[in-house]
Parts: sequence; C-alpha cells; structure tokens
Amino acid sequence: MSWYPSDMVPVSATDVGRVCEKSEDKFVLQSRYQCCSQNFWFPLHNELVAMGITLKVMGQRAAEGLTAPITSGSIINDGIECLLPLENWTSDQVMIYLKSINIDLPRWYSYGLPSPDCMQCTAYLTENKGRLGYLRKFYPEAAIEHERRLRLIQKAQRRDEKLLKIALGDIESDAGEGIHRDYITRTQEIA
Repeated sequence: MSWYPSDMVPVSATDVGRVCEKSEDKFVLQSRYQCCSQNFWFPLHNELVAMGITLKVMGQRAAEGLTAPITSGSIINDGIECLLPLENWTSDQVMIYLKSINIDLPRWYSYGLPSPDCMQCTAYLTENKGRLGYLRKFYPEAAIEHERRLRLIQKAQRRDEKLLKIALGDIESDAGEGIHRDYITRTQEIA
C-alpha cells in the first residue's frame, strides 16, 4: 500500500478505513501533520534528544501562513529551547537581506513554492499550488506520478463529498449511497 498525505482525509481512505470497508484502491491517505510528524518532525526531535541538543534554531516567521504555536524562547518537549531569529521579519525583509549578501534564490521560489520539502507531497495545497507546474518543467516523470496521486485523492474526496450532500439532503442518492441496505430489506420483509 502506498501512503499519501492530504489536507482533507476521507475516513474510508485511511488505514483503518481500508481494513473496515471494501475497496479496490491500493493507497491510504493520512493527514499532512501525521505524515510530517512520522517522517520528519519526530525523527528530527528524537535525534536532537539523542544527541543532547538543547537549542533548536528555526526559520519560522510569525507572518507565515502556517506556523507552529511557539515563539522564540519557547521550551518544547524534552527541554529543547526554540530560537526563532526571523520571527518578526517580513518576507520583504528576508528578500532584502538575501539580496544584500548576494544569495540567489532557489528556482522553486519563482513557482510559488516556499520550499521543496518532499517532492511528491500531495498536501499543503494552499502553499503548493505551483508544485505540479514546477515538477512538469524540471522533473516530468515525477509530475506524472504526482498528478496521478492527486487524482486518486480527488476521487476519494468526491465520494465522501457526495455522501455528505446526501446526508444534508442536498442531493438524492442515485446508487444507494448513504442507505443501509440490510435495514431497508428487513423493514420491507416486516411490512
């Protein structure tokens, strides 16, 4: 089974959902935070603890869209202090500073990507709208796979979106979705 991160995770596509419901799909969705914590945050934190490191310097800025709920000087798990030297900087201040020391920006910035992170990340869509275009231009084979994964996620989300619309009464069930078939059969037998 392949695991993909998603900003919205239909329960039927989770690891437990795949065990509890019949499905032809051979992929599992997990929340973006679950994926990052398992593959990046926890391993990094555990390594810092194992090495006896007590200060973690991060580039987080308060003006960014997604930030951890910490400020410079915060003490996190296992007594590690977080230092955020750019915490109060604006994007413009960062760019002016980088230009002043002759740093060329990585090419992904021109595609609207804040960082490359995981090449095939299918989550953080508000921050990664340029990812597919970037992959198409520089990594065409990866772009094909990335789009395939996004389409699988879209299909799983559409199924649950339809069930929600049925539950809200916005649409009628056209194939028996949202209806417990055994219950209907038993009630018809009793009548």
